[in-house]
Amino acid sequence: MKISLNISALRLRESLPIIAAFVFLQFSTPIFAAETSAAAEQELEAVREAIESIQSWLAVAENTQSDEINKLQQADLEISNLSQSVTAIETTIVTTGAEIEQLSQQSDKLAQLKQEQSALLQQAIRTAYMAGNQSAIELLLNQEDISKSARLLHYHRLFTEAQLNSMT
Repeated sequence: MKISLNISALRLRESLPIIAAFVFLQFSTPIFAAETSAAAEQELEAVREAIESIQSWLAVAENTQSDEINKLQQADLEISNLSQSVTAIETTIVTTGAEIEQLSQQSDKLAQLKQEQSALLQQAIRTAYMAGNQSAIELLLNQEDISKSARLLHYHRLFTEAQLNSMT
């Protein structure tokens, strides 16, 4: 509608001199210097009013077209801003997804580490139970079975080292 209005307005503006000349020739007498009749004067005045009316309408149409062009430019600007916002949000979504994936992997690793620590703790408790809750000195001083004492002392030493390694 806007484009056809613009084309019609331009064609009408270009045609105004031709219309005016046609009207002038149609209503003028062959002898221009002669008197014009009152009817011809009235018709000429009516044509002038019609031309003024058309020019007034044309000015309103141009103002309307200008307003519509401004609205279209504003809409284009809003679309551009929204497009930039969508791009920023999509980037944030991708970044957040990557962070979630990284945190999920970290959580899996921590769960695995927790499981390993739990297994080590179970082993340490089992070893302490098998040692009979004896300290290293008691194991050394126990002279009943030297090979058993040496073996338990070796287990006790391994257990203590494993505990120290797991803490660091």
